[in-house]
Amino acid sequence: MSESSHTRFRVVAAVLSVLVVAGACGRGGTAQESLGGYESLLRSGGLDGRAVQMVQQEAIAECMIAKGFDYIPYVARELVDPPDMVTLAQIPDPVWAMENGYGFALQAERFRIIQEEDPNAATVAGLSASERRAYFGALFDPFVSEGGEEAGCSQVNSDGLFYAAVDEKFDLQQEAFERFNADPRYVKLQETWSRCMAAEGYDFRDRFASIPESFQPRINELLENYDAAAVAELRAEEIEIVTADIACVTPLADDLYELAAEHEKRLVEDAAGLFVKFAELKERYGSR
Repeated sequence: MSESSHTRFRVVAAVLSVLVVAGACGRGGTAQESLGGYESLLRSGGLDGRAVQMVQQEAIAECMIAKGFDYIPYVARELVDPPDMVTLAQIPDPVWAMENGYGFALQAERFRIIQEEDPNAATVAGLSASERRAYFGALFDPFVSEGGEEAGCSQVNSDGLFYAAVDEKFDLQQEAFERFNADPRYVKLQETWSRCMAAEGYDFRDRFASIPESFQPRINELLENYDAAAVAELRAEEIEIVTADIACVTPLADDLYELAAEHEKRLVEDAAGLFVKFAELKERYGSR
């Protein structure tokens, strides 16, 4: 694997780790969680996802040290999250959105903070090009021994049940989202929203895809090459668009929430087995 490939891998891995932590960490038990509702599913049943990650990080450190490299177990600290969108309707919070837009610029800022606070970044910075290739080879490469029997240290002590549960949760949410998005009632509501946005000067046909897709190239560039001025410009543009978005979606909110609740109910029913997995994982790692 080339060094540029490792760089891309680190960008993707770091972003995914943020998403896993956000998805896996709960904020304490509630009556809704005890009922196994939709919000509980979003919070992975209250599982302490950071504890899962730290156990694996400690194993990675042991593996890297055994290979002759310095490595400090590290799980990114929790940063202030936007108000939870605990509904498939995904309607932006007006107060938060007026400061952060959709959170795309915030994503770039968070990624930079995570990189700066990672204690292993200094280790990597002090390595020569050849040493850096060896370091990332030991950490990430699927096969680092000639016989192909030894996996990269990043895969050591990976909890199969946890990642299976994460994958299952993602798949179930994706299926529910696709059903919601294809519901003829939602299609009509979205068409109304799209016409309203067009009247405001924005050609967006899909509430969930069009807007993120329009920003994605700039987000990717900022994740690779952070620029404060570009981040500020991105945030300002987000706020401008989300202002129109909120104005257009607010008259539709009640219908969207009602429709989303139907699809969320089926999702929770489909996730019965997943809650069992989360309960088992909480016994291993604890809850938040």
